[in-house]
Amino acid sequence: MSPILILIIGMITVLAGILLVRLHPVLALLGGAVIVGFLTSPYLLQQYAESKSFSPQQLKALLDQSTGERIAKGFGNTCERVGLLILLASITGKCLYPVYLAAVIGCGSKIVPWMNDAGFWIVCKMCGFTERETFRNDSMVLVVMGITGLVFTMLLAKLFPMI
Repeated sequence: MSPILILIIGMITVLAGILLVRLHPVLALLGGAVIVGFLTSPYLLQQYAESKSFSPQQLKALLDQSTGERIAKGFGNTCERVGLLILLASITGKCLYPVYLAAVIGCGSKIVPWMNDAGFWIVCKMCGFTERETFRNDSMVLVVMGITGLVFTMLLAKLFPMI
């Protein structure tokens, strides 16, 4: 079976589990992983191993693993990464005063302008620029504004911690 078809079946399983059956998203993901695991043939595992330049011993170890072992290892690795991100975000959230956090988010959002931003069109039409000229000129101004705001916010947070 095609890897793309297996991927689509897994995605449909997850979406149907969440939207139709009203499963918890983690349970829907687990169900999708089980279905994808059972649909994945040893031939596809061998192709994957070849694309990643596995040694013959690594290939044998991969083929000897059961579907449950592969799913458990994949979920364990993912949970480890996501858990670390949640931990870092909670530490950061506890260490930052909400006003400073909002200011940093606002400054960061200025750095990448796009055409669905009202400010983009105001600058474009009021200055008589084309879209290309607005991207070229306004982008540089917004980058300077965003970085200056970030540095200023960091300076204020250092001088006035408010914790």
